[in-house]
Amino acid sequence: MLDVEKMFGVNRDSPCVKLIYGLSGSGKTVFLCESIRKSARSGAFSGQHRWIIFDVKHDGYQTLAKPVDSVEEAISKLEKDRVVVIHPNIETAKMELDIIISHLFAIAEVNPNFSASFILEESSTFIGSSVGSIPSSVKRFATQGRSKGLSMLIVNQRALSNKWVDSQAQGMTIFRLPLPDAEMLKKRWGLDFQEIDAHLKETKFSFAYYDLESLDLDYYRPITIPDLRIPIVMPKKSSWSKLFTGVLEMAYVDLVSTGVTPVQGGTTYSYSYDTPISADGSPHLTHIGFQIDGVVATGAVYKSAGIGNLIQNYRIKIGADTLLNFDDTAAYSADNTTQSNISCLAAKVGGWDTCTESAADNFVGELTLPFGLDASRSHRVNISITLGSETAWCGKAFTVGSTDFNMVHFYGTAKDSTLYGSRQDFTLTNGAQRTLTCYGKTGWNMLGVVYLNDQVADEVSEIRPNNGSFRALSVQQWRVLDSTYTEGFQTTKPDSNVWSAVNARAGFLFLDLKRLTAGADISMAFTATADSTASLYPVWVAPLSQGTASPVRQTQKSVSSTARDVEGQSKI
Repeated sequence: MLDVEKMFGVNRDSPCVKLIYGLSGSGKTVFLCESIRKSARSGAFSGQHRWIIFDVKHDGYQTLAKPVDSVEEAISKLEKDRVVVIHPNIETAKMELDIIISHLFAIAEVNPNFSASFILEESSTFIGSSVGSIPSSVKRFATQGRSKGLSMLIVNQRALSNKWVDSQAQGMTIFRLPLPDAEMLKKRWGLDFQEIDAHLKETKFSFAYYDLESLDLDYYRPITIPDLRIPIVMPKKSSWSKLFTGVLEMAYVDLVSTGVTPVQGGTTYSYSYDTPISADGSPHLTHIGFQIDGVVATGAVYKSAGIGNLIQNYRIKIGADTLLNFDDTAAYSADNTTQSNISCLAAKVGGWDTCTESAADNFVGELTLPFGLDASRSHRVNISITLGSETAWCGKAFTVGSTDFNMVHFYGTAKDSTLYGSRQDFTLTNGAQRTLTCYGKTGWNMLGVVYLNDQVADEVSEIRPNNGSFRALSVQQWRVLDSTYTEGFQTTKPDSNVWSAVNARAGFLFLDLKRLTAGADISMAFTATADSTASLYPVWVAPLSQGTASPVRQTQKSVSSTARDVEGQSKI
């Protein structure tokens, strides 16, 4: 029998992406059921490992666990059951797939001992033949799941013809297939699949395993079904379920194509679209992200930071209102090897900047910021984004026609609306002090002010708020106040898919104002240590009404809050 540890990825030690193909009646479902049963009783898998079967065909896994019909019930069962079988409604299966995958990532974030094997049955329901015809949640699972101990098994009756799926997989289990599939696989992998099929005919329910990394091919006899199937039970002692409390921040994720054609060398892209209305009753659109699903020429050398290093200017308008107008021309450098200014901003307000190498010379990067919008109605979004040269960033140009730009929408419950003010420039003179005022916005609390220098260098010695009786604080003291030194700035390094971190970025400060009184201005005095041009960006928050729509029913739910995210990192 094929080693179950190799098949499912043990805990966080060896997560994987595997392909399983075979006609109905060829034995693949029995193989999976008994392999999962053996794995769950194996000492190789911790008590915190879970097997989740997402089965749109609603048949074949009932011997493992009683199927559930809703994602909410599945999430509840994850606390106490090692194996969970989900029978989604075909009409809402895509949405439910996004929700359960988001939840698994959320658990993995808060519990470093958690791991899971996710079995996606009848995967052709979700994955088409083109590279781009894959749900963003599945892409995220395949590209980022391994760093979280999350394995994926892509199961289908017919062999999928999808180059992106093939590029992510480490192995392929093959049962009997129709002749056209064998011919397609022969062309794709260079193996004589007709000969393989002839070998499998000799013994009913036998199978082959092709290692896509070592290129080894092995044959296996049919799995033995025991006369008595021992129930799968949880270990007697476990306090792990406590870690589930409050991990589900977002209900689901939606992907919208920008409709633009990327070019080489960097340029300004402008496009518009309408946000999808919440599909599950989630009241808010909590975050909006810009995603690059990139292919670059062979030999790329990625830097240690995310795609924020490519973004020179980023403007988002909702109708006539400008929500973000971040212009980083003063200190912008595409080849910067540490986190960019916009990446640091995202980290401070509860967003993120990630970039992961999905395959050789392929990467998926995403810069996401919190906004908080009413999800019960559609919003007209106007985007203008200027990208620098990808060649300066990674050494190679985009492969035009294979690189996609998408917008990512996160639905759930938000406490705050977040608004990012436009840049205010001013000059500083070495040894002199200058006072600047950031103006308030009626009805909005000023959460903080972003200070940027025109160089990647700290060229001020101290900053003093003039509102009230405050004393001047040094740059280092401001960073202590908002926990920059303790929390740092993190991003993924694409070429190794590991987290990198710095404890500060020179020339960037987030001046945490602890929610300045709504509408109030802030006056600050800056003492310079060099002649420079600096910039200020205010960040405002306002309560977002919870009554705009009925929230989705969830077993666990946390509410996203930009103010909370900032305050949670900040110490007084």
